[in-house]
Amino acid sequence: MESLLDSLGFIQNDKVYTKTIGDITIGVDCAKQEIIYPEQITIHDKTTSNFSHPENFIVFECVHRLLQKGYKPEHLELEPRWQLGREAKGGKADILVRDHQGNPYLLIECKTTDSKNSEFAKEWAKMLENGGQLFSYFQQERGVKYLCLYTSDFIDDTLKYQNYIIQAFDNQEYLNEKELEKSYTKATNNLELFSVWKESYEFHHEKQGIFENNIKVYMQNDIKVSLSFSGKQISTKGQL
Repeated sequence: MESLLDSLGFIQNDKVYTKTIGDITIGVDCAKQEIIYPEQITIHDKTTSNFSHPENFIVFECVHRLLQKGYKPEHLELEPRWQLGREAKGGKADILVRDHQGNPYLLIECKTTDSKNSEFAKEWAKMLENGGQLFSYFQQERGVKYLCLYTSDFIDDTLKYQNYIIQAFDNQEYLNEKELEKSYTKATNNLELFSVWKESYEFHHEKQGIFENNIKVYMQNDIKVSLSFSGKQISTKGQL
């Protein structure tokens, strides 16, 4: 952990590491095994602020990356919780990013990864099978624009991250062109949302679009990509 913090530019004072980004400070107390998030970030469950789960470090690194990128701390929520299903089983996403109007914008699920036991790879396989956790959360936050499965690892003094990004709103031009009936707008539950991603959008996802240097925060409309399905390309603007 200390090597990672050093590489990210944190300043050490005994066992406490801090870093100032703009007018906010994020830190880690290695002695108390606590992650110190800026007070502007909404934290729904304090268990994300300790060393008890390896996934907490991925969340911490992702939050640092978001803040470093320029996302405002007051737009970030950690561990938002929803009621999932008839049995009232609770579900918690790792990070919810809101836009400037306070609307849900980006949902991020963080997973650990290593050569032997990659929770990231397992969760991606679940997403391809039935939508996984993110599509359950998508059902609860229907206004969200993007879903992101995220991981990072610090190997040989180098921090590397990987993510899969899914557009969570309809490309109406594409649906009309292909005469497709299934859409996110018409879906009523997480399985139907997953079915739209699978059948209408053919599991389309991106591996870049949030954290790269050429991407502005909140993915503003000067970014263009071409979405290709079954050999048919349709250019869209402002999608990732």
